[in-house]
Parts: sequence; structure tokens; C-alpha cells
Amino acid sequence: DYIFYLDSDDEISPDCISLMVNETKKHPNVEIVSGAINPIPYFKQYDSPIYNSHKYLSDNYSIRLLYFSYGWQIYVMAWNKLVKRDFLHTNNIRFVEGILNEDEVWTFETILNCQSLSILPNKTYTHYDTTGSIMNSFNYASRCESICTVLDNIVPMIRQPLANLQTFRYTEYLLLAYYGVQRQRHMVITKNLSHLL
Repeated sequence: DYIFYLDSDDEISPDCISLMVNETKKHPNVEIVSGAINPIPYFKQYDSPIYNSHKYLSDNYSIRLLYFSYGWQIYVMAWNKLVKRDFLHTNNIRFVEGILNEDEVWTFETILNCQSLSILPNKTYTHYDTTGSIMNSFNYASRCESICTVLDNIVPMIRQPLANLQTFRYTEYLLLAYYGVQRQRHMVITKNLSHLL
């Protein structure tokens, strides 16, 4: 049995599930199948070169290397992934509740444990960047708290192989997130000050 993740305000292509199921038939041991994403509006972040061609990886080291390499090649989001149910249960992988970036922790755990992964070049998923969505409505204080919670969960799980690469990735994540939060905070302060001038 497999589980597919879909956000309520997104869409899948008509052939999404059949393409992914066919991949599980070609590779019966595959634990995760991930397809390419069509973002609306267009967002360069989703143009990962990893999704330009079909790939099948059957060892954890290669999967870790691909994920933790600079550029975050495999999508961090849980959606548009077909995941073997037994794999999740065996490794006790669950979403952290009540935080903004729960996909970060979930995907980190799946990558640490995954032994077989398929990448499909097909754009099987349309993601809509919706005004007023949870990701767009959190204030900077909530984002800071969420980032800290993500790192609190991830850092104790960092382990070999490629522990240094994992540490680098999440140091980079912290710095980028901090910059983003501070930029948002600056925009809020500037907007508030403009009303006083």
C-alpha cells in the first residue's frame, strides 16, 4: 500500500497516480516516488534539474547525497510524493503538529531512512500560491518559532553518512530563514511607520 500527499488547494494531473503506480510496478521495492511540479504563478524554486529526467536510486547514500547537496535538489514538500505505507510505519515517521514547516522534518526523516527513490520528469502536480493560505499568512514571530521547532527536531537526528553536509544544509536553512523573517519584519515596520508620516 502507498500513501499520496495532496494539498487541498492544489491539483494533480489526470495521469499522476497511474504514472506513479506504474513506477512501483517497475520497481516493486521503491519506497518513494516523486514527480515534477507545475507552480502557478511560476516560481523558479521549483525548477530543479533533478526532475529533468527519470531517475531510480536504490541506496541510501546516493539519496542522501542528492537531497543534502547544495541547491536542495529533491523537493522538500510532502505533496506530490507516493510513499510506501510500511516504510512510514517501520521508521515511525510522523508530521510534527502545530508548526508552519512540518514538511521539513518529515522529509528529513524520510531521506535519512529511504533505501529506494524514483524521480519522474512528468509534471504531475499543480501547486497554487494562494493569497491567504497558511504559508502566506504567518507573521514573522510565528515563522521564527516554527524555524526553531524544525531545527530542534532535525539537529538531534543528524547522523552519518554525510553528517557534515546535513549540518551545512540546516545552517544555511537557518540563515536564509532568519534573513527572510527579518526582511518580513522590516517590511511590517516600514508599513506601520508610513502611516505615521
